[in-house]
Amino acid sequence: MSGDINDSLYTTEDEEYPVELISQPHVSEKITAVCLLTVFVLSVVGNSLLVSALVCLEDLRRVSNLYFLCLASFDLLFTLTLPFWAVYLLHHWVFGDIACKLLIGAYFVGQYGSLVLLTAMALDRFCTVVLKGRYTARPGRRLRCARLVCVATWGVSVAMSLREALVSVHSSSNGTHSCEDGQSGGLDDNVWSYMQIVFLFLLPLVIIVFCYSCIFRTVLSVPNMRDRYGSVVLLFSIVTAFFICWGPYNLVLYLLTVLDQSESIMLAYGICRVLAYSHCCINPLLYMLRPRYRNLLCRLVHCSENASQPNSHAIEMQRGPESAMCVEMTLME
Repeated sequence: MSGDINDSLYTTEDEEYPVELISQPHVSEKITAVCLLTVFVLSVVGNSLLVSALVCLEDLRRVSNLYFLCLASFDLLFTLTLPFWAVYLLHHWVFGDIACKLLIGAYFVGQYGSLVLLTAMALDRFCTVVLKGRYTARPGRRLRCARLVCVATWGVSVAMSLREALVSVHSSSNGTHSCEDGQSGGLDDNVWSYMQIVFLFLLPLVIIVFCYSCIFRTVLSVPNMRDRYGSVVLLFSIVTAFFICWGPYNLVLYLLTVLDQSESIMLAYGICRVLAYSHCCINPLLYMLRPRYRNLLCRLVHCSENASQPNSHAIEMQRGPESAMCVEMTLME
């Protein structure tokens, strides 16, 4: 899962500027940059609305809301790095050495954090639906575990991203600056890359597939659990979207370590990279498939509109208690 953020930029022995690895490098880089900026806008809007709705209108003592809030935070952190990579593609690295390390670190924190949290969510749902018993026997125990998981996920993802940030290199050649992975491609680096693929992609995939297989079998076999079917499907959709987006990207990264870089592989890399980066704007769309979260966003927008109107408090008191409650919440913030 490691690798240069902009592996489409390479040099040959005789050239110290980007060489043509796909049919039209300048056009392809512009298209990729436009795609990244589009993903950035969609993700910022979608995840910001989701975070605002969860914080303002939902009860964060519910475990699912707490997990969704943490997941949206990781998506936003990853999203904030995209404009910098877009500028890098269109021009060169103009943000300096410290920004290079910080942004690569933030990039991997967002990526690793999402995967670790999705795995923890699958295990939590497995314990709740399949095992039940002591895990849900004590009130508040699951919530305390969820809070601990969110904090631990941030700690683990930051720790795993430190190496990626520290080995990143900001270099300059003939007036062109770059921010790249500083790995030398030696045995230790290859072993580290393989360990990342195994422990940060394949192992979570196996755990998640096992958990959701057991969950769906339990939900479908027990009649009184079918009311949980909608929430299980939502979580499963989020997990599936993650692996659909990041799976091809990790496969191409693996091929780049074992095969010679060819035009077709680099073209596949560019496409898979855009697909992987687009994951951060997909989750809010998946939430919108459930009426509960559509209603949350509608209430959030309704509250914002009422707050911008003069004498909105008196007007909404006449319209009804639900609208008035929105205004009260807005005025208290």
